[in-house]
Amino acid sequence: MLLAGFVAIGVVVYQLTAPASPDGGGGFGAWLDRLKKRVHNEWVERRVEKNAETPVGKEVRTLALDVDRGSISIIGEPRETVAASLAVVVFGGDEATTRTLVDQIAVGLVEDGATLRVNLTLPKREDVQRRPQVQITVKVPSRLAVEVRSGGGELDVTGVAAVQAPKAVGRVRLANIAGAITGELGPGEVDVDTAGSLTITTRRSDVRVRNITKALDLEARGGDIRIRGVGGAATLDAQGIDAELEDVGGPVKITGTGGQVRVRGSRGAIEADTRRTELFLMPSAAAPITASTENDSIDLTLPPGGVFLDAIASNGGEIRVPEGLLTVERHDEDAKVAGAVRGGGPKITLRASRGDIVVR
Repeated sequence: MLLAGFVAIGVVVYQLTAPASPDGGGGFGAWLDRLKKRVHNEWVERRVEKNAETPVGKEVRTLALDVDRGSISIIGEPRETVAASLAVVVFGGDEATTRTLVDQIAVGLVEDGATLRVNLTLPKREDVQRRPQVQITVKVPSRLAVEVRSGGGELDVTGVAAVQAPKAVGRVRLANIAGAITGELGPGEVDVDTAGSLTITTRRSDVRVRNITKALDLEARGGDIRIRGVGGAATLDAQGIDAELEDVGGPVKITGTGGQVRVRGSRGAIEADTRRTELFLMPSAAAPITASTENDSIDLTLPPGGVFLDAIASNGGEIRVPEGLLTVERHDEDAKVAGAVRGGGPKITLRASRGDIVVR
């Protein structure tokens, strides 16, 4: 029995290590060769380039593009055609498989009413063992709006009329957009530089926004937010973020839970209703402010000019003001201060529960 056992083990070892035969057989040996090739990434790699171009009539107002994952660049120019350039790198286990994948790749431009669709044909998921690398560049008339969906990778859009991104994951860069930007972005990185207006939702994203001509409306769930230069109103609904809004011309409205929000250089009214959110308010002009938070603090830097201050810190909170500004009254677990500053002006109402109020 012992001898039979050694013989059986020897047969198995031979089958596992035997090379594949010329006709593609070889049993376990062939399987092992394929496994080795997979492990060592011995892929057959091919780059494929496809191009398409078509005139765009005045009835077309939107370009639509949907990419599962890849690098997307959409460029608005003073032109009358749409030109798409597709580059794909495919990986196959052998030459025959790679040729099959290459043959599946195509790009087309199809007009659908007021929309011109960029249709991509890529290898089917069940046919690939390694995801292809996809890069597409589309040049469009700058008068067109863009509707784009991306499941990951990079998205760059510049110089178009508007952008709607129902879904864009990864690194997103949008610049010089004449009209509105709308959509749901992230997780990833979001960079917006110059747009007419911005209405977006972000998820676990680092967000950088500059130069919004009109209004900004941002719903952010996690991440680091930096916004600078908003001509109109700014609305921020945030959960668990670190955010800074700077140089906002219109009213600012802040809601949410968790994290920290700083408002610098605002010139309009401020309204904040938050929970467990540390608020830093540094307006550059006297304007009405109504701010409240629970289980955290409010830090206010008084603007130039006169205001009327009305602040209450309840449930154990404290109020600190510059010496000689106003007198803080304390009763049980509450602190209160009220009065005109520099002759009075717009009313500033601050409320903190189980948190402090600091006036500078």
